[in-house]
Amino acid sequence: RALLVALLSNLIAACASSPVTARSNTLPVRLFAPEAAPAAVQSAGLQSVTNRTASDQLTVLSLNLAHGRGLSRNQLLVGAKQIRHNLDAVADFLRRSGADIVALQEVDSPSAWSGSFDHVAYLATAAGLPYTAYAEHANVWVGHYGTAVLSLQPIRSSLGHSFPATPPTARKGFTLAQI
Repeated sequence: RALLVALLSNLIAACASSPVTARSNTLPVRLFAPEAAPAAVQSAGLQSVTNRTASDQLTVLSLNLAHGRGLSRNQLLVGAKQIRHNLDAVADFLRRSGADIVALQEVDSPSAWSGSFDHVAYLATAAGLPYTAYAEHANVWVGHYGTAVLSLQPIRSSLGHSFPATPPTARKGFTLAQI
């Protein structure tokens, strides 16, 4: 287990420092709108979104979630309960920030290494940012992750863009959303 943790730590560190190449490809993007959500998701806090007032100011925030691990060195060392607690703290920060649009990096879809739940949907619900676009860039043996955009306003269209992997690192990319 110690060897596995050391190998994964090195892989993650290498991923964080990999160069971006000029070649790329387009990815499918998963869109989410609250009116398409089950009633349970809608009742989990999305109503607070309608209480916000429009202004002439647009607040955009960018955040690397680091797979929800918080201050831990590696997400494999963190249980699902702690990852949810970490994401709850992020959601609280997002609500207090008043951000209209949030760009996320290293955000996980259900993955064994980060609690096996959808971090994008969880944060969107908890932070009251109901519209999302997510593109998965990395699909490694123990995890699936990418980038996402959360928005207070409807996302009209989106595009996921991924750069080729540069071994030993996984692919990187971005999500573009028109709001």
